[in-house]
Parts: sequence; C-alpha cells; structure tokens
Amino acid sequence: MKRLLIKFTLMISLTAAPGLGQGCVQCATSAHGAGRQAESALLKGMFVLLVPSITILSGISVVVYRNRRA
Repeated sequence: MKRLLIKFTLMISLTAAPGLGQGCVQCATSAHGAGRQAESALLKGMFVLLVPSITILSGISVVVYRNRRA
C-alpha cells in the first residue's frame, strides 16, 4: 500500500509540474501592459487573497501544535 501511495504521489507531482507557471506569465504581461495603476491594483488584490490563506494555514498549524500529544 505504501508503495502504491508513493507511485501515485510521484505521478501527480510529475504531471502537474508543466502547468505551474503558465498563469503567472499571462498575469504579469497583462499587468505590465495595462499601466502602473493596474499593476498596483493587481498587487493589492494578490495581498487581499493571500491574507485569508495565511490565516487559515496559521489556524490549522496552531490547532495541530496544541493537539500534538492527543
């Protein structure tokens, strides 16, 4: 079972790798072409989307840390 899980994880990671950076290039090109104000708005939007993700990840980490001996 462990061997199957390792093969599955390896297969998923190798097939997902080629598409990782495609959206970022399109976003960056669009932002640079739209001007300084649009680029600034994009950076603010990325920050707004980053805050909830970090909050959730931090909350899960705190719960796991507190319950590590349970």
